[in-house]
Amino acid sequence: GSLWGRRISGTSGRGNPNVFAAGRGGAIKGLYVQGEAIALADPDTEHVEFARRGMDLVVVHDLFRSETARFAHDFLPGASFLGAVLRFSSTANS
Repeated sequence: GSLWGRRISGTSGRGNPNVFAAGRGGAIKGLYVQGEAIALADPDTEHVEFARRGMDLVVVHDLFRSETARFAHDFLPGASFLGAVLRFSSTANS
């Protein structure tokens, strides 16, 4: 198939270590991280920092400003269904 006039590869994507290496080398220009602690996925956080420096844009979208957000160019706050106006009650003491 194709998307935006480009052929879609049938091969699997890269794992975190390969993404970091490609970011360091300039092969990956941007990264959008949603709800994943990629900074903690690599035992060497300098490896993550070097990868970020090689990318034009790293965006982290998460509920909390995590360790991964420290490496981002931009942080987008997430939302949880628990943040909606919900009331949970118990009748155990009534």
